[in-house]
Amino acid sequence: MPLHLVKRNLPLYCSKDTDGAASIDGLVGGTDRRITKTKFSGFFETTLADEIAEYDSLILCGIATDCCVLATALDAASHGKHLYVPYQAVSASSLRTYLSGLEAIAKSAGAVVDLAAVLGQQGELWETRLPEDREMTQAEEWYKGEEQRLADFRKRQAASPTRPAQALVALLEEYLAGGDAP
Repeated sequence: MPLHLVKRNLPLYCSKDTDGAASIDGLVGGTDRRITKTKFSGFFETTLADEIAEYDSLILCGIATDCCVLATALDAASHGKHLYVPYQAVSASSLRTYLSGLEAIAKSAGAVVDLAAVLGQQGELWETRLPEDREMTQAEEWYKGEEQRLADFRKRQAASPTRPAQALVALLEEYLAGGDAP
């Protein structure tokens, strides 16, 4: 935790054995390798640099564009990697911090790209990057849309707060899939 948060006695939220560090079922499987972060950057005191040494390019996703994603992106660039950050695969606690993180990444670390373009790309990934005049506009529109979807989900969930856990999970899965949750 950053020292200013430690001094305020805030509880740890993403360290070992906390809910914030819990793995999402099904996220890692098969021959996937799992590297546990120790600080904001995925490179700090981990084996990530060694694990990806043979690769030229990385696609980075994560939670906080203004914190962990940015720190990892800058370190990836320092390791000489071509970096791609799909704006739909990252987030932040606010629109302002989301955009500022993406802007810093686009300026100093790699390319902000559309996820669909990366997934469908057959040639050079660098060509999928968003034009500078559109990258933040597209990302902002997407983020605002997701905020609205989340607000709608919360309203629907609040309308029936005694739903069984399975029904709530089904509602959340439908929301995440982009459907119209009841």
